[in-house]
Amino acid sequence: MLRLSQAPRAKLLAFDLLSGIYPGEQGIALLSNVLHLFGAADRRAIVRKATAALRPGGLLVVKDLEIDAARTGPAESVLFALNMALFTEAGDVHLPLVIEGFLRDAGLGPPLRLRLETSPNSLVLPCAKP
Repeated sequence: MLRLSQAPRAKLLAFDLLSGIYPGEQGIALLSNVLHLFGAADRRAIVRKATAALRPGGLLVVKDLEIDAARTGPAESVLFALNMALFTEAGDVHLPLVIEGFLRDAGLGPPLRLRLETSPNSLVLPCAKP
């Protein structure tokens, strides 16, 4: 991700998502393909901690797969949700409205919904910390 970002000041910060202390005053925090690994309580905690690590005006970006409300498509997301059910304790492909709710609950502004040309079944939700 860092190599693709072409952001010379970007750096990898290694820590435990659930029990680690997130370094503060960040301009951007990226949760890419992370939230589908966790159940509701842990997702909330991760989003809250990432939000707290942002400076005012900072941006939290969530990137994950998108699944429709009926959970019938896209096929890639349905198959990945099955994979999460088989190989994780609480993982799943979460509905966009659910993820947006976690972002709002953490005190972030309304997220945009963006698409990636290179990954059309992905959902990208950037939102700013007031």
